[in-house]
Amino acid sequence: MSEIIPPSEPSQQPPAPPPPQPDYQGKPPGKLLCAAIGFGILIVTSAGSYVLPPFFLLGLVAAIASLFFAGYRFIFLGYIIPVGVALLAAICYCSVYPPDFK
Repeated sequence: MSEIIPPSEPSQQPPAPPPPQPDYQGKPPGKLLCAAIGFGILIVTSAGSYVLPPFFLLGLVAAIASLFFAGYRFIFLGYIIPVGVALLAAICYCSVYPPDFK
């Protein structure tokens, strides 16, 4: 007759690793908040340009860099629109009240 082989102990396999968690993909801030961030960068770098004039370029570089990120493009607009409005106001003022270089 054939021998009956007793069942061996169950093999101890390590538990399966948990499934990988997806990376957190948060939503970018809204358009108005991005524009406010850009305006804030303008205010900070303008104030800093009194101490060190090239400091203004740091804000410009940051605003241009925001163009490369899809959800943050309104930072550039929040930075550049007030600069354009200020230049337009300066042009209008100088055309109405021309400087007297006597």
